[in-house]
Amino acid sequence: MSVTPTDEAIARYELDALRALAAHVIDEHVNDHGVCAACGAAFPCGQACLAEHNLAVCDCPPPERW
Repeated sequence: MSVTPTDEAIARYELDALRALAAHVIDEHVNDHGVCAACGAAFPCGQACLAEHNLAVCDCPPPERW
């Protein structure tokens, strides 16, 4: 008998994956005297900003219904 994941379980898994990826990007794209250590762009670079926004989304409380 196979078990089908619920929409809520799938959404939770996807948010957890997004959170993990965003945390990894933030750990790499750090400030090195005003320049991003990973990509060399002015800090904060676009990748760091996007990752920070993604973390904020992941930490929002879930809606009443998925």
